[in-house]
Amino acid sequence: MTGRERALRALQFQPTDRVPMLGGFIAHAAYLRRMSGLDPWTDSRRAAIETVRAQGACLIIQVVGPKPAEQSTEMGDGRASNFSRQGECGFQSPEQVRDYCLGLPDPECVRREFDRQAYYDHCVATWRQNDAEGGEDILILPYYLASDCPFMYYSQFGYENYFEAIALYPEAIGKLFRHAAEHARLRNEVFAAASLEAGIPPWVYMGQDVCDNAGPMISPAALDRLYFPNLAYALEPLNRIGIRKVWHSDGNINPVLDRLLECGIDGFQGLQEDRWLLPRQVVSLAKLARMKAKTGDKLILFGSLSVRDVLPRGTPDDVRRDVERCIDAAADGGGYFLAPTSTLGPDVPIANIDAMVDHCREYGAGR
Repeated sequence: MTGRERALRALQFQPTDRVPMLGGFIAHAAYLRRMSGLDPWTDSRRAAIETVRAQGACLIIQVVGPKPAEQSTEMGDGRASNFSRQGECGFQSPEQVRDYCLGLPDPECVRREFDRQAYYDHCVATWRQNDAEGGEDILILPYYLASDCPFMYYSQFGYENYFEAIALYPEAIGKLFRHAAEHARLRNEVFAAASLEAGIPPWVYMGQDVCDNAGPMISPAALDRLYFPNLAYALEPLNRIGIRKVWHSDGNINPVLDRLLECGIDGFQGLQEDRWLLPRQVVSLAKLARMKAKTGDKLILFGSLSVRDVLPRGTPDDVRRDVERCIDAAADGGGYFLAPTSTLGPDVPIANIDAMVDHCREYGAGR
Protein backbone atom coordinates (compact mmCIF):
# COMPACT_ATOMS: atom_id res chain seq x y z
CA MET A 1 0.00 0.00 0.00
CA THR A 2 1.43 3.38 -0.97
CA GLY A 3 1.46 6.21 1.52
CA ARG A 4 -1.12 8.10 -0.49
CA GLU A 5 -3.42 5.08 -0.54
CA ARG A 6 -2.97 4.62 3.22
CA ALA A 7 -3.88 8.24 3.90
CA LEU A 8 -6.94 8.21 1.65
CA ARG A 9 -8.23 4.93 3.07
CA ALA A 10 -7.76 6.11 6.66
CA LEU A 11 -9.57 9.38 5.95
CA GLN A 12 -12.47 7.32 4.58
CA PHE A 13 -12.53 5.01 7.63
CA GLN A 14 -11.34 2.05 5.58
CA PRO A 15 -8.79 -0.61 6.68
CA THR A 16 -5.10 0.11 6.14
CA ASP A 17 -1.92 -1.95 6.42
CA ARG A 18 -0.81 0.02 9.48
CA VAL A 19 -1.75 3.03 11.56
CA PRO A 20 -0.89 6.10 9.46
CA MET A 21 1.18 8.99 10.73
CA LEU A 22 0.78 12.72 10.17
CA GLY A 23 3.90 14.68 9.22
CA GLY A 24 4.97 18.22 8.47
CA PHE A 25 5.01 19.89 11.91
CA ILE A 26 8.79 19.91 12.38
CA ALA A 27 10.84 22.92 13.45
CA HIS A 28 13.84 20.83 14.48
CA ALA A 29 16.63 21.80 12.10
CA ALA A 30 19.06 19.04 13.08
CA TYR A 31 16.41 16.36 12.63
CA LEU A 32 15.30 17.78 9.28
CA ARG A 33 18.89 17.83 8.07
CA ARG A 34 19.52 14.26 9.18
CA MET A 35 16.35 12.85 7.63
CA SER A 36 16.23 14.83 4.38
CA GLY A 37 19.92 15.41 3.64
CA LEU A 38 18.94 19.03 2.87
CA ASP A 39 19.63 22.37 4.54
CA PRO A 40 16.35 23.35 6.26
CA TRP A 41 17.39 27.00 6.30
CA THR A 42 17.76 27.07 2.51
CA ASP A 43 14.59 25.19 1.52
CA SER A 44 12.45 24.58 4.57
CA ARG A 45 9.44 23.21 2.67
CA ARG A 46 11.38 20.68 0.63
CA ALA A 47 13.36 19.56 3.67
CA ALA A 48 10.10 19.04 5.57
CA ILE A 49 8.45 17.05 2.77
CA GLU A 50 11.48 14.82 2.26
CA THR A 51 11.68 14.25 6.02
CA VAL A 52 8.06 13.11 6.03
CA ARG A 53 8.83 10.80 3.13
CA ALA A 54 11.82 9.32 4.97
CA GLN A 55 9.71 8.82 8.12
CA GLY A 56 7.11 6.85 6.23
CA ALA A 57 4.42 9.30 7.31
CA CYS A 58 1.72 9.68 4.68
CA LEU A 59 -0.24 12.89 5.25
CA ILE A 60 0.68 16.57 5.45
CA ILE A 61 -1.96 19.15 6.36
CA GLN A 62 0.48 22.01 6.96
CA VAL A 63 4.22 22.47 6.55
CA VAL A 64 5.76 24.16 9.60
CA GLY A 65 9.52 24.60 9.56
CA PRO A 66 12.19 26.24 11.71
CA LYS A 67 12.52 30.00 11.83
CA PRO A 68 15.90 31.73 11.60
CA ALA A 69 17.02 33.32 14.86
CA GLU A 70 16.56 36.83 13.45
CA GLN A 71 12.85 36.10 12.94
CA SER A 72 12.31 34.58 16.37
CA THR A 73 11.75 35.91 19.85
CA GLU A 74 14.31 35.10 22.52
CA MET A 75 13.71 32.60 25.29
CA GLY A 76 14.58 33.35 28.91
CA ASP A 77 17.91 31.54 28.66
CA GLY A 78 19.00 33.46 25.54
CA ARG A 79 18.12 30.78 22.97
CA ALA A 80 15.95 31.60 19.96
CA SER A 81 12.40 30.27 20.28
CA ASN A 82 10.05 29.15 17.52
CA PHE A 83 7.78 32.15 18.04
CA SER A 84 7.88 34.94 15.46
CA ARG A 85 8.75 38.49 16.38
CA GLN A 86 5.80 40.85 16.37
CA GLY A 87 5.86 44.49 15.45
CA GLU A 88 4.43 47.17 17.70
CA CYS A 89 0.65 46.97 17.95
CA GLY A 90 -1.05 49.64 15.85
CA PHE A 91 -4.11 49.78 18.12
CA GLN A 92 -3.93 51.61 21.41
CA SER A 93 -7.50 51.31 22.76
CA PRO A 94 -10.71 49.31 22.41
CA GLU A 95 -12.23 52.42 20.84
CA GLN A 96 -9.73 52.21 17.98
CA VAL A 97 -10.75 48.55 17.51
CA ARG A 98 -14.41 49.61 17.48
CA ASP A 99 -13.84 52.28 14.87
CA TYR A 100 -11.83 49.91 12.68
CA CYS A 101 -14.61 47.31 12.79
CA LEU A 102 -17.38 49.79 12.06
CA GLY A 103 -15.42 51.04 9.04
CA LEU A 104 -15.25 47.63 7.37
CA PRO A 105 -17.23 47.17 4.14
CA ASP A 106 -20.60 45.45 4.32
CA PRO A 107 -20.91 41.81 3.23
CA GLU A 108 -22.61 42.84 -0.02
CA CYS A 109 -19.55 44.89 -0.96
CA VAL A 110 -17.23 42.03 -0.05
CA ARG A 111 -19.21 39.68 -2.30
CA ARG A 112 -19.23 42.13 -5.22
CA GLU A 113 -15.48 42.64 -5.12
CA PHE A 114 -14.43 38.99 -4.69
CA ASP A 115 -12.63 37.57 -7.75
CA ARG A 116 -13.99 34.02 -7.97
CA GLN A 117 -12.00 32.99 -11.03
CA ALA A 118 -8.69 34.12 -9.57
CA TYR A 119 -9.34 32.19 -6.37
CA TYR A 120 -10.49 29.11 -8.29
CA ASP A 121 -7.28 29.16 -10.30
CA HIS A 122 -5.26 29.55 -7.09
CA CYS A 123 -6.99 26.55 -5.50
CA VAL A 124 -6.36 24.32 -8.51
CA ALA A 125 -2.73 25.42 -8.95
CA THR A 126 -1.99 24.88 -5.25
CA TRP A 127 -3.48 21.39 -5.29
CA ARG A 128 -1.55 20.43 -8.43
CA GLN A 129 1.72 21.57 -6.84
CA ASN A 130 0.97 19.62 -3.65
CA ASP A 131 0.01 16.55 -5.64
CA ALA A 132 3.28 16.66 -7.58
CA GLU A 133 5.36 17.19 -4.43
CA GLY A 134 3.73 14.35 -2.53
CA GLY A 135 3.60 11.81 -5.34
CA GLU A 136 2.53 8.31 -4.33
CA ASP A 137 4.19 8.55 -0.91
CA ILE A 138 2.38 11.48 0.71
CA LEU A 139 -1.04 13.08 0.44
CA ILE A 140 -0.44 16.83 0.87
CA LEU A 141 -3.74 18.60 1.46
CA PRO A 142 -3.88 22.28 0.46
CA TYR A 143 -3.57 24.29 3.65
CA TYR A 144 -6.17 26.96 4.35
CA LEU A 145 -7.71 27.20 0.88
CA ALA A 146 -10.98 26.47 2.65
CA SER A 147 -11.57 28.85 5.55
CA ASP A 148 -13.12 29.08 8.95
CA CYS A 149 -14.22 32.38 10.49
CA PRO A 150 -11.22 34.14 12.06
CA PHE A 151 -11.24 34.75 15.80
CA MET A 152 -7.60 35.39 16.66
CA TYR A 153 -7.68 39.14 16.16
CA TYR A 154 -5.85 39.55 19.46
CA SER A 155 -2.63 39.23 17.46
CA GLN A 156 -3.69 42.26 15.40
CA PHE A 157 -5.41 44.42 18.01
CA GLY A 158 -3.61 43.30 21.17
CA TYR A 159 -5.26 41.15 23.83
CA GLU A 160 -6.58 43.89 26.10
CA ASN A 161 -7.89 46.05 23.27
CA TYR A 162 -9.61 43.11 21.58
CA PHE A 163 -11.28 41.54 24.58
CA GLU A 164 -12.32 44.91 26.01
CA ALA A 165 -13.87 45.77 22.65
CA ILE A 166 -15.81 42.49 22.68
CA ALA A 167 -17.22 43.41 26.10
CA LEU A 168 -17.83 47.10 25.42
CA TYR A 169 -18.74 47.16 21.73
CA PRO A 170 -20.28 43.82 20.75
CA GLU A 171 -22.11 45.37 17.79
CA ALA A 172 -18.81 46.47 16.24
CA ILE A 173 -17.22 43.06 16.88
CA GLY A 174 -20.30 41.46 15.35
CA LYS A 175 -19.65 43.43 12.18
CA LEU A 176 -16.01 42.27 12.22
CA PHE A 177 -17.08 38.61 12.40
CA ARG A 178 -19.75 39.05 9.71
CA HIS A 179 -17.18 40.64 7.42
CA ALA A 180 -14.71 37.82 8.05
CA ALA A 181 -17.37 35.14 7.60
CA GLU A 182 -18.39 36.57 4.23
CA HIS A 183 -14.78 36.39 3.00
CA ALA A 184 -14.52 32.83 4.29
CA ARG A 185 -17.82 31.72 2.76
CA LEU A 186 -16.81 33.08 -0.64
CA ARG A 187 -13.53 31.18 -0.52
CA ASN A 188 -15.39 28.06 0.58
CA GLU A 189 -17.91 28.34 -2.26
CA VAL A 190 -15.06 28.45 -4.74
CA PHE A 191 -13.07 25.70 -3.00
CA ALA A 192 -16.14 23.45 -3.02
CA ALA A 193 -16.52 23.94 -6.77
CA ALA A 194 -12.81 23.30 -7.34
CA SER A 195 -12.96 20.16 -5.22
CA LEU A 196 -15.79 18.74 -7.34
CA GLU A 197 -14.39 19.81 -10.72
CA ALA A 198 -10.62 19.49 -10.29
CA GLY A 199 -10.48 16.49 -7.95
CA ILE A 200 -9.11 18.26 -4.87
CA PRO A 201 -9.50 15.75 -2.01
CA PRO A 202 -12.49 16.65 0.19
CA TRP A 203 -10.65 17.12 3.50
CA VAL A 204 -9.44 20.43 4.90
CA TYR A 205 -7.56 21.60 7.99
CA MET A 206 -8.56 24.78 9.77
CA GLY A 207 -9.14 26.16 13.24
CA GLN A 208 -8.93 29.14 15.54
CA ASP A 209 -7.55 29.38 19.07
CA VAL A 210 -10.80 30.33 20.80
CA CYS A 211 -9.68 28.55 23.99
CA ASP A 212 -6.64 28.55 26.27
CA ASN A 213 -5.80 25.95 28.92
CA ALA A 214 -8.64 27.12 31.15
CA GLY A 215 -11.34 27.13 28.46
CA PRO A 216 -12.95 29.64 26.08
CA MET A 217 -11.29 33.06 25.96
CA ILE A 218 -14.73 34.69 26.05
CA SER A 219 -17.89 33.19 27.51
CA PRO A 220 -19.69 30.45 25.56
CA ALA A 221 -22.75 32.72 25.61
CA ALA A 222 -20.77 35.49 23.86
CA LEU A 223 -19.39 32.97 21.38
CA ASP A 224 -22.95 31.82 20.70
CA ARG A 225 -24.04 35.39 19.96
CA LEU A 226 -21.02 36.67 18.07
CA TYR A 227 -18.90 33.86 16.68
CA PHE A 228 -20.49 30.47 16.13
CA PRO A 229 -23.35 31.68 13.87
CA ASN A 230 -20.72 33.25 11.61
CA LEU A 231 -18.59 30.11 11.67
CA ALA A 232 -21.61 28.01 10.64
CA TYR A 233 -22.39 30.49 7.84
CA ALA A 234 -18.81 30.32 6.56
CA LEU A 235 -18.70 26.50 6.60
CA GLU A 236 -22.08 25.85 4.98
CA PRO A 237 -20.76 25.50 1.38
CA LEU A 238 -18.32 22.82 2.59
CA ASN A 239 -20.96 21.03 4.67
CA ARG A 240 -23.35 20.96 1.73
CA ILE A 241 -21.08 18.79 -0.46
CA GLY A 242 -19.50 16.68 2.29
CA ILE A 243 -16.05 18.23 2.60
CA ARG A 244 -14.67 17.08 5.98
CA LYS A 245 -13.12 19.70 8.25
CA VAL A 246 -10.47 19.01 10.90
CA TRP A 247 -10.18 21.72 13.56
CA HIS A 248 -6.90 22.73 15.19
CA SER A 249 -7.72 22.48 18.87
CA ASP A 250 -5.22 24.25 21.09
CA GLY A 251 -6.51 24.63 24.61
CA ASN A 252 -9.45 23.28 26.55
CA ILE A 253 -12.19 23.00 23.93
CA ASN A 254 -14.42 20.79 26.09
CA PRO A 255 -16.97 23.57 26.86
CA VAL A 256 -17.49 24.30 23.13
CA LEU A 257 -17.12 20.85 21.58
CA ASP A 258 -20.84 20.57 20.95
CA ARG A 259 -20.91 23.97 19.21
CA LEU A 260 -18.02 23.05 16.91
CA LEU A 261 -19.66 19.76 15.95
CA GLU A 262 -22.97 21.50 15.31
CA CYS A 263 -21.21 23.94 12.95
CA GLY A 264 -19.98 20.94 10.94
CA ILE A 265 -16.49 20.23 12.27
CA ASP A 266 -15.61 16.59 11.51
CA GLY A 267 -12.42 16.07 13.50
CA PHE A 268 -9.65 17.54 15.61
CA GLN A 269 -5.88 17.99 15.56
CA GLY A 270 -3.71 18.80 18.55
CA LEU A 271 -5.50 18.07 21.83
CA GLN A 272 -4.07 18.75 25.27
CA GLU A 273 -3.53 15.82 27.62
CA ASP A 274 -0.49 17.06 29.56
CA ARG A 275 -0.07 15.44 32.97
CA TRP A 276 -0.10 18.70 34.94
CA LEU A 277 -3.52 19.81 33.67
CA LEU A 278 -6.62 19.62 35.83
CA PRO A 279 -8.93 16.78 34.76
CA ARG A 280 -11.54 19.21 33.41
CA GLN A 281 -8.88 20.83 31.20
CA VAL A 282 -7.82 17.58 29.51
CA VAL A 283 -9.13 17.10 25.98
CA SER A 284 -9.17 13.33 25.90
CA LEU A 285 -8.27 11.48 22.72
CA ALA A 286 -10.14 8.45 24.02
CA LYS A 287 -13.28 10.52 24.63
CA LEU A 288 -13.17 12.08 21.16
CA ALA A 289 -12.65 8.65 19.60
CA ARG A 290 -16.07 7.64 20.97
CA MET A 291 -17.84 10.73 19.61
CA LYS A 292 -19.53 11.24 16.25
CA ALA A 293 -19.53 14.09 13.77
CA LYS A 294 -22.80 15.63 12.62
CA THR A 295 -22.65 13.26 9.65
CA GLY A 296 -22.82 10.27 12.00
CA ASP A 297 -19.26 9.18 11.21
CA LYS A 298 -16.37 8.81 13.63
CA LEU A 299 -14.34 11.94 14.20
CA ILE A 300 -11.10 12.25 12.22
CA LEU A 301 -8.34 12.61 14.81
CA PHE A 302 -4.68 13.63 14.58
CA GLY A 303 -2.76 13.24 17.83
CA SER A 304 -1.77 13.30 20.49
CA LEU A 305 1.81 12.95 21.79
CA SER A 306 2.43 16.10 23.78
CA VAL A 307 5.10 18.53 22.58
CA ARG A 308 4.99 20.10 26.07
CA ASP A 309 5.23 16.90 28.08
CA VAL A 310 6.20 13.42 26.92
CA LEU A 311 8.13 14.30 23.76
CA PRO A 312 10.51 16.94 25.20
CA ARG A 313 10.61 15.64 28.80
CA GLY A 314 10.16 11.87 28.57
CA THR A 315 12.44 8.99 27.65
CA PRO A 316 12.12 6.92 24.46
CA ASP A 317 10.31 4.29 26.53
CA ASP A 318 7.85 6.95 27.74
CA VAL A 319 7.25 7.92 24.13
CA ARG A 320 6.67 4.32 23.07
CA ARG A 321 4.14 3.85 25.87
CA ASP A 322 2.30 6.99 24.76
CA VAL A 323 2.27 5.80 21.14
CA GLU A 324 0.54 2.64 22.36
CA ARG A 325 -1.92 4.65 24.45
CA CYS A 326 -2.92 6.76 21.46
CA ILE A 327 -3.25 3.87 19.03
CA ASP A 328 -5.25 1.81 21.51
CA ALA A 329 -7.56 4.75 22.17
CA ALA A 330 -8.33 5.88 18.65
CA ALA A 331 -7.12 3.65 15.81
CA ASP A 332 -10.01 1.17 15.63
CA GLY A 333 -12.37 2.01 12.78
CA GLY A 334 -10.01 4.30 10.90
CA GLY A 335 -9.95 8.06 10.69
CA TYR A 336 -6.93 8.25 12.98
CA PHE A 337 -3.35 9.45 12.36
CA LEU A 338 -0.67 9.32 15.04
CA ALA A 339 0.84 12.78 15.47
CA PRO A 340 2.45 15.17 17.94
CA THR A 341 0.07 17.71 19.45
CA SER A 342 1.82 20.55 17.65
CA THR A 343 5.20 21.39 16.13
CA LEU A 344 8.28 19.36 17.10
CA GLY A 345 10.85 21.93 18.22
CA PRO A 346 14.57 21.66 18.93
CA ASP A 347 13.80 20.91 22.59
CA VAL A 348 12.61 17.42 21.60
CA PRO A 349 15.43 14.84 21.68
CA ILE A 350 15.93 13.18 18.31
CA ALA A 351 15.84 9.80 20.06
CA ASN A 352 12.26 10.57 21.13
CA ILE A 353 11.21 11.49 17.59
CA ASP A 354 12.75 8.24 16.35
CA ALA A 355 10.87 6.32 19.04
CA MET A 356 7.57 7.90 18.00
CA VAL A 357 8.08 7.17 14.29
CA ASP A 358 9.48 3.65 14.66
CA HIS A 359 6.99 2.47 17.27
CA CYS A 360 4.04 3.78 15.29
CA ARG A 361 5.17 1.56 12.42
CA GLU A 362 5.80 -1.45 14.67
CA TYR A 363 2.88 -1.27 17.11
CA GLY A 364 0.47 0.04 14.47
CA ALA A 365 1.10 -2.77 11.98
CA GLY A 366 -2.15 -4.35 10.86
CA ARG A 367 -4.27 -1.91 12.90
